[in-house]
Amino acid sequence: MPFRNIRADDTRVNEALGAALAWGIGATLLLLWMRTSHWWLSGDDAYYHIRIAAELRAHGVFYFDRLEWARQSVFSQGWGDKEFLFHLFLMPFAGGDLLFGGQLALSILNGIAAGLLAWLGYRHAGRAGLLVPLLGVAMTTAFAVRMDQLRPHHLSLILLLLIANAIANRGRIWLVILGALFALSYTAWHLPLVLCALSFAGFRMLRRERRWELLWAPAVGICAGIVLHPGFPDNIRIWWIQNVQFLLAKDSLNVGTEIFGAGITSFALNHWRGVAIVTLGALLTWPWKRDERASDHELTFGVFAAATMALYLGAIRFAEYAIPFLALYLTIVAVRVRVERASYRLQAAALTLALVVGAGTSVRNAGAVVRFNRARYGFATPADVEGFRKALPAGATVAATWDFTPFYYFAAPQASYLNVLDPVYQWVRYPHEHDELERTFSGVETDVPSALKATLHSEYIAYRRDVFPDLATRIESDPRMVRIFESGGHAIARVDTSASPAFVTDWKIQWSEEPTYASFAASAGADEVSPAEYVIPAVPGLVKPVVTHRDGCWWATRTAHSSGSQRISFGAAGPVSVFVEGQLRYHSATGHGGLVDAVSFETGPPRGTEQEWAVRSCPDPTFSSGFFWRVRR
Repeated sequence: MPFRNIRADDTRVNEALGAALAWGIGATLLLLWMRTSHWWLSGDDAYYHIRIAAELRAHGVFYFDRLEWARQSVFSQGWGDKEFLFHLFLMPFAGGDLLFGGQLALSILNGIAAGLLAWLGYRHAGRAGLLVPLLGVAMTTAFAVRMDQLRPHHLSLILLLLIANAIANRGRIWLVILGALFALSYTAWHLPLVLCALSFAGFRMLRRERRWELLWAPAVGICAGIVLHPGFPDNIRIWWIQNVQFLLAKDSLNVGTEIFGAGITSFALNHWRGVAIVTLGALLTWPWKRDERASDHELTFGVFAAATMALYLGAIRFAEYAIPFLALYLTIVAVRVRVERASYRLQAAALTLALVVGAGTSVRNAGAVVRFNRARYGFATPADVEGFRKALPAGATVAATWDFTPFYYFAAPQASYLNVLDPVYQWVRYPHEHDELERTFSGVETDVPSALKATLHSEYIAYRRDVFPDLATRIESDPRMVRIFESGGHAIARVDTSASPAFVTDWKIQWSEEPTYASFAASAGADEVSPAEYVIPAVPGLVKPVVTHRDGCWWATRTAHSSGSQRISFGAAGPVSVFVEGQLRYHSATGHGGLVDAVSFETGPPRGTEQEWAVRSCPDPTFSSGFFWRVRR
């Protein structure tokens, strides 16, 4: 019978192993077939991990002690590879076609996880346990999406399942070994300690047992893994940044959406399939009965399920842990508490059909999410990847946001970038540079070339035009920036200092709130900007004072020597008025965001050989001010 009440015992080991192999091989082949229908990898971090694995394969496992190409990241000081064993696992797949190798490695990891879930399910719930992997996928799209990303949580999930099994089997030595492996594989090595401590509390409250090995065994293993890590002690520093400083600063950083929780209401709305399937399973196994006390595996999986579900409600990224443990726990409980019947074939068929439909829906929805993210963030074709690589010379210094850097590093590993994986890795070490990067890509920074050269120390900038439209507009309007590549939405621009001489920058700047040129010229209270308050841009062009302790309006004046009318290209950030020979020639209440060629006008013939130019500039709500004045010959 499909739902016989079978307890975990040694006589079922071979059958459980066969079920695990069938699920593992079947899932691997099916998923590999599905993934090879397209050329790309899901998500952004996947490109970083497979490229890093290729670099380690080429140079040796212990070659990198820092990531010199991540110039403004803590990784440039010490890498402390927080996913060491994961990258070690990927190395055999990173010798040729990296994209296919990544797809193959991911499919194998999925197969191992599916096989392990089937093995645990069959041993402790009989044939009903064979449906555990299907139940996990059917419950929510979030789990399917997370399982389609080549990231280290796959290895950590497998290790956590084994740790839970070791707790239930009372395997002290295995807890030490698995704890060490976890510390070598994943940055959150405190997670097994918390789960084991909660299991200790569960056994203490429900069984009156003091299982001290749940406290010391994983701690011994994790400490050993930390010390044996080839990146020690940098791995401890990276752990502190990722798991402490990040949590304290995440609300002020531009982090990924996976770190935020869904909440109970949103969880119910987005997981109705899981709720419906569990409800259906409960109805099909009705009536229930009281049975003997829960087994060690049921208690352990229940603790792990409850703890990871709490984490999942707080952060979507924990779906990869919560859903498998919940599926295991519910299946074991359903088999234990139901009343024995002569046959459950009809109920089994109905539930299996529901699981197949639910899993198919999750996979379809996950595919839609993955395709949307790739279309918005990734490269469109392999030709775009190749074009991006060829556009950057070896050693090129490139400014890019942390979330797009994995794509660019994969395509052009010969260049150097700023940061990768998470904004906190730049923020804790280079806070000023982090803020300037955010200002530049959001379009707030008026003088993009100077920001690149002076603060970000980059000659190139890589960006996606539809994601950063304001930045794209600034670059396209600035003659000091030259686009050298654009395809599939991605673009690369280079700072070109040869256009700087066309800008007029020798202005006299004075603080004054006078609204008109006549009143300004007649006033005697104008305060000339001091050298400390004057901005000398790294790439000449922008005219502005430092707006810090003074945020008022200011005037820039200049006497031009010319024998005829000149054509001016002008752009400004914030409200601005332009006067030529005391006459208002241009006014804007909002400015043009500092775009260089926002407007053009003729100065008109001078009176003699000299002409008086004046500009009144005021800060906008973001405290941006300044202007560009370019003479078009």
